[in-house]
Amino acid sequence: MSETVRKIEKSLMAKFLSGGEYETLLDYINKHKAKLRLEIRRKNEAIVYYKKNKILKIGLKSLFRDPKYAELKNTSKQQVQVDTQILPEAKIAIKYPDAYFKNMEKCIDNWLKINSKNEFAAQQNIAYQNSDDSSEYIIIDMEYSPCQQSVDIKNRVYKKDENGKRMIYEKGKRNSKSPIFDLLGIERKTGNIIIFELKKGIKSLDGNSGVEDHIEDFEDFFVNSKKIFKEILKKDIDGIIESKKKLGLLKLPDNFCINYDNIQFMFIFDPEKEEDENYYKKKVKLLAEKYPTIFVRSDSYKLILSKK
Repeated sequence: MSETVRKIEKSLMAKFLSGGEYETLLDYINKHKAKLRLEIRRKNEAIVYYKKNKILKIGLKSLFRDPKYAELKNTSKQQVQVDTQILPEAKIAIKYPDAYFKNMEKCIDNWLKINSKNEFAAQQNIAYQNSDDSSEYIIIDMEYSPCQQSVDIKNRVYKKDENGKRMIYEKGKRNSKSPIFDLLGIERKTGNIIIFELKKGIKSLDGNSGVEDHIEDFEDFFVNSKKIFKEILKKDIDGIIESKKKLGLLKLPDNFCINYDNIQFMFIFDPEKEEDENYYKKKVKLLAEKYPTIFVRSDSYKLILSKK
């Protein structure tokens, strides 16, 4: 079993396919792609998302659902009194996926009323609407994070300290960087690899995880680093595509060519108000040529890069 590559191994794949324990579960997910999205993970696991919240984790020997949704409290604030709700047991998703997901969706919706995740639903909608034959870009993964576990410590990318100085390896300390990129896609026409970062509304442009932070993360791993991270990305892409095609979650011709040497970075901006787009254009004007932005709207999340 691979600990470092995003791929479903034969052991788990057999459970999803005809006659397997998870066949009914996979059929349900495939029929409800508009609201459920299965992503391939390392360690021979998969995660199902609902409004980009983890509604179910699927492993070889067990299923798991996050207990945090049982507590109806704002996770960013201290609250003594909290309401609770009863979550369905994860294992019922095997035989009764309709009952499990409908119940769990209600629990997550209740939790989101208190813990608003502004970009989450938009992110999953973008992934869904850009996965068919009409898409200019094919989204193959959400929440992509380069794995440094197999990288020699001298070649790893490290965080910066409060003075902006790059840290070094220290045993027992988590100094290695572990950025999470919103969406991983492929440009259909060229086969170029595109790493997307979604920004929803102008408040998302500054502070932690602002525009400059995402650019730094991308350049740290795929511009300034040694080729090891491009090799890791290639293995992950191959594992994701192979797994999703076998699961019936992705359609790509067998002769589809991916340009592994061309890794690009783009922003996606989803304005909350009409004036947000003009503000954004002024804010990122100096970055526009190097890292273009695709503008979307809540009524259509199709990714189309303006040629202007």
